Amino acid sequence: MTKMNRAICFVVLLVAGFFARAQNSLSFYHLGDATYQNSNLNPAYIPEGRVFIGLPALSGIHVHINNKFSYNELIKDEDNQVSGVINKLQKENMLNAQANISLFHLGYRFPNGTVMSIFANERAEVDVLYPKLLVEFIGEKTTVNLGETLDLGSMGVNATHFREIGFGIAHQVSPQLKAGARVKMLQGFFNYSTPRNMTLDLKINPQNYAWDLNAENIMFRSSGKNIYGDSFFSTGNSGFAVDVGFEYSMSKYMAFSASITDIGFISWKDDIENRTFNDTTFNYSGVNIKGINSIEETLQDSLFDKFKTVETTDPYKTWLPAKAYGSIIYKYSDETHFIGTIGMRYIQGQLKMLYGGGIKQKLGPLTVSASAMRLPQHFFTIGGALAVRGGPIQYYVAADQLLNLSVPDAKAFDFRTGINIVIGRSKSQGLSSRGASTTFDVSRTKKGGNKGISTGSFLGQRVKTKKREGIYSIINRQKKREVPKSLNPLEGNPANKKKPRSIGPPDQKTLPKKKPN
Repeated sequence: MTKMNRAICFVVLLVAGFFARAQNSLSFYHLGDATYQNSNLNPAYIPEGRVFIGLPALSGIHVHINNKFSYNELIKDEDNQVSGVINKLQKENMLNAQANISLFHLGYRFPNGTVMSIFANERAEVDVLYPKLLVEFIGEKTTVNLGETLDLGSMGVNATHFREIGFGIAHQVSPQLKAGARVKMLQGFFNYSTPRNMTLDLKINPQNYAWDLNAENIMFRSSGKNIYGDSFFSTGNSGFAVDVGFEYSMSKYMAFSASITDIGFISWKDDIENRTFNDTTFNYSGVNIKGINSIEETLQDSLFDKFKTVETTDPYKTWLPAKAYGSIIYKYSDETHFIGTIGMRYIQGQLKMLYGGGIKQKLGPLTVSASAMRLPQHFFTIGGALAVRGGPIQYYVAADQLLNLSVPDAKAFDFRTGINIVIGRSKSQGLSSRGASTTFDVSRTKKGGNKGISTGSFLGQRVKTKKREGIYSIINRQKKREVPKSLNPLEGNPANKKKPRSIGPPDQKTLPKKKPN
């Protein structure tokens, strides 16, 4: 790998790390360009085909959940459920839920290989961020960090339902680089969120365990509580977002890919209800919570009533949780790839990461991937994905967190599936994964560090180019082929046949004359 290639990898990973937090769907991402839906994760990924069609709901359903504790852990053993849950928490925790339904897509590949498409998706995302310390102090009078001032401003909420309608383009820029981008118009239906600049400082008195609480910019914003009716298909909440991605081949064996998606915002103007808590400082001595059902009433009486609130209808803006991937790909062969990936997602000013590795294998019309990953808040788990095409129909399915298939006991879950319509084969797919031409068309390729012309065919049959040496193409040794008699000059033309040798007496006229005595 050259210094320039290493520099490119470093810069892109640095940018991706700045923009994102807590990504998901790693096994599906490792399918690469197997399906059209992979362009949702990297716009440069478009599968082989001429025309791509997606039907409402049928072409894509995606569900994702990530939490620190399971449903069963929360409801069992009611007397000790709060203490049990607290013991499982980390310093910083989150509840993340996502749902995505494909409404429509239509794509077309032009003769030069460029793919343009239009698409629409219905999406919902929920993020609840909370520190363990806050839960400890609400449920129990802990003795941790007595006398210290603690920053609880890392907590936050963002729940959004929106629709995206967009246009995408992907292109093979050069034999080494393919890139893609998508622009999306957003229509927001519902939002409930807190601002990023919310501040909450807490100090515990070591004598009586009372709280000295300082709160600033505490606000709960909402839009669309009453919008799910006649105006559901048209709202004044609008926004804009972009996705970008690429894959760069550093050599015939190594490649690097990266993408950043959902860089955008939604401006909320309709059906606004904001509740702002005045900046305040007060003392709180704590409560005793015995069961999960008593939390809301207890907090209302003992904590929330301490704040004075102001209700407004001022418009506000929220940013989409940006997502990113960065991968290093080792191409063992055209069919087998080994992949290492970092996935990220950014929400409410917090950054967490996913790490994983896997293998992608092509078996004719079937593409499969298997991955091992470490999710935010969890230890290592495994996942798998596949995409298969028969005629114009393509089916795909992917799931992470396969070690625990029980939904009530699952702390994290990611599943997606769908059916696409793919018509035709690409007349010019450009280069294969290791640089060899995959068509009969004359193309300019780079093999073995040399440039030249490669036709991808030998005696009218498709072959694979091993190496380029100047203007020559090096191919595997071919089997001996019989030449038809009609093309054999010794068999097809009687004039070329040799006359048989005479075995009778010699012709007298040809004998030499004897000299007279």
